[in-house]
Amino acid sequence: MDPYKNNMIPKDIYHSKLTVSGQVSAIMNAHLDNRQLNVIDEPTRVFRKYEHIEIIATKEHVKPGAKINKVAYIAFVEVKSGGLIRVGDELYINNKFIGHVLGFDATHTPNHYNLITIVNELKTGYELDLSLHDTTEFIYTK
Repeated sequence: MDPYKNNMIPKDIYHSKLTVSGQVSAIMNAHLDNRQLNVIDEPTRVFRKYEHIEIIATKEHVKPGAKINKVAYIAFVEVKSGGLIRVGDELYINNKFIGHVLGFDATHTPNHYNLITIVNELKTGYELDLSLHDTTEFIYTK
């Protein structure tokens, strides 16, 4: 039985957690209007050191199980300090706030997860003027 699907877990069971940090390993530059990302039900994923996460931006506020169509591709990030990333965590690149984690898409697993971040401006990594090795942080907020 999945405790998340059965509403057994409180909305936020985490008292505190480490910041997951990394660096930009590939900068992306594409917009799609029909991506059909499928937001998985689980509100957390654990990422190990050296894993890669694909960061995708959207302005579509959806719930788990929904599809997201309009996206901008930001970057691939190599994890340097692993740990748990949860829906609601803040994403910073070079200390600049990018958005909040909306959810995850498992299309490409086990190769990598897509991490979907909700943003105010739908910009690609190129449009954000990112550089390789830029620092990334996923910071817990209550």
